[in-house]
Amino acid sequence: MDANTALPRCHLTVDVDPLRCYAEIHGLDAGLGGNAVYERAMLRFLDWLERKRLKATFFVVTSDLDDARHGVVNRGIVREAVRLGHEIATHTHSHPYHFDRLPADEQEREIERSVALIREATGVGPIGFRAPGYNVRAEMVPMLARHGLRYDASILPSVPYWLLRAAMIGRIKLAGKKSGSQLGCFKNFASGARPRLLTHGGSVLREIPISATPLGFPMVGTFLNLLGPQRLDSVLGFAAACDPLHLEFHGVDLLDLERDGLPAELAVQRDLLVPLETKLAVLDRLADFIRGRFDVTTLAEAARAR
Repeated sequence: MDANTALPRCHLTVDVDPLRCYAEIHGLDAGLGGNAVYERAMLRFLDWLERKRLKATFFVVTSDLDDARHGVVNRGIVREAVRLGHEIATHTHSHPYHFDRLPADEQEREIERSVALIREATGVGPIGFRAPGYNVRAEMVPMLARHGLRYDASILPSVPYWLLRAAMIGRIKLAGKKSGSQLGCFKNFASGARPRLLTHGGSVLREIPISATPLGFPMVGTFLNLLGPQRLDSVLGFAAACDPLHLEFHGVDLLDLERDGLPAELAVQRDLLVPLETKLAVLDRLADFIRGRFDVTTLAEAARAR
């Protein structure tokens, strides 16, 4: 590449969803799992990012920062992430999967509380938002902008993902349980992967979608881990052509059901059965692929640059 040619951008994002979110998806007891996503997974992500000299954006569910039992520890971990140069953005306060269908005043309370807690914990107000379940609506834009948010990263342009979600919700219903997951707006999952503006009522946010292949394979840790490091090259050829390349991970992407002593009921979340060593090998392969090909930045840097 010519020395004067800028490298394409790459964004690494991590949704720090507590394990109760996965329990809700599968119709299980929401009390399952404890604080492993912070005390194990997020610390592992921070260690890996530091070793690879990469920066990431963490989308946090801020009820975890306000938790009576674990809040002090979690706020300390979030502060450490900021000290290391990472971005903290909002994933709402309580992660209601039906956030996009809440009354406007309830949506606003979720965002107002979340923004305040992030500012209190880190000294910096967030400028980024990701909706629970990737379910965002343009009608939210004025409210999000009022609270200082400048970009959204909720769009996952993957029809196969939407179909798999529909099948999962149906399977859980047939088993006599109710999934907390929401199907979401098909139009969002059928949209394009290029960054664009999300507008409503004169307010504007920059939309930075998560990457997916032309056939809709989502560039999300859950699916990359199930591929494993040996089969990862089957999607990296597409990734090389992305600008930006936006890879999304979740806290569970660095948890191991057996090694971390998680409740056996959570085995229904299949990626928790993938050994931690395999997950770290996937991340290492991705880091090797990214190095020299992409300029890795936080989403905040991308939003401010354009």
